[in-house]
Amino acid sequence: MQTLILDEQPDYFWSEVKANKIEDYFSIKLPPDQVEIVIIKTPTTVDQSFIARYPKLKMIIRSGSGYDNIDLKLTRKANIIVCNTPEANTIAAFEHTMAFIFAMIKQHQRSKKNVLQKKWKDELAWNYEINELTVLVVGLGRIGTKVAQALQLFGARVWAVDPYLSQKQWLEKKITRVSYDQGLKCANLISYHCPLTKETKNYFSDNTLNTLSHPAYLVNTARGPIVNEVSLKKGLNSGQIIAAGLDVYDSEPNPELTFGEYDNVYLTPHTGAYTQAAKIRLAKEVVTTWKSFVDGGEAISRVFSKND
Repeated sequence: MQTLILDEQPDYFWSEVKANKIEDYFSIKLPPDQVEIVIIKTPTTVDQSFIARYPKLKMIIRSGSGYDNIDLKLTRKANIIVCNTPEANTIAAFEHTMAFIFAMIKQHQRSKKNVLQKKWKDELAWNYEINELTVLVVGLGRIGTKVAQALQLFGARVWAVDPYLSQKQWLEKKITRVSYDQGLKCANLISYHCPLTKETKNYFSDNTLNTLSHPAYLVNTARGPIVNEVSLKKGLNSGQIIAAGLDVYDSEPNPELTFGEYDNVYLTPHTGAYTQAAKIRLAKEVVTTWKSFVDGGEAISRVFSKND
């Protein structure tokens, strides 16, 4: 099937295409009426005009895990299959989340500042141990599950919220299921791993702050708009948020609120999947997804809309 590459792919991808001897099917330029599969990343938005442009489109492969740039209601209506690559970034994003957690509870930034200013331990609060944490993991997919299970191994009490899991999946993951409000009332660490949807936009908000019963750490390695940045700043100023680790922002690559004034906010430039190993897995997963559909009619890692 003729496949259009709409967003730039790494050299690993083209090497994988060549290794599978399928170069003739891929192009960065094709007449719209010949396109049957498109491969996209974050910059491309799939809306009504996009779908109308490609009348023969059968599949969209999202190179990456997020799919908030794709209108799933429209693709469902047009009988276009949408797949992503959820496995590729799992390990890197899990490790990035854990790095934030350790840095926050051990106060790495404030401690460095104390050393440089020759204050030693002056004015440093006591560090937390992970076994003192009650954690709410929001979104128990591949990354959220690894985070939850790792923290359990360290002795933390871990709860999770995910409306898309079956009872069987909850039992297999061995994580305690709670509602969002229940978790907020008990947690002193909240880690977001859910997709960005209408329901999860501004999931952390002023209402979240009003629901919290204890000061809490916050990590967001999912999507920026899940955490309302104005509300987060209020929480930091009031002490309701002890510290925050942010890899994603409401506006990228130039966040409107940099949080640079806070010693207890840890910032990275959307590098949760920024490893060479993850990029190689991503290239392989895109090609595997393509081949599975073209050769066998199987849509692996298919993304379903809420009505599917």
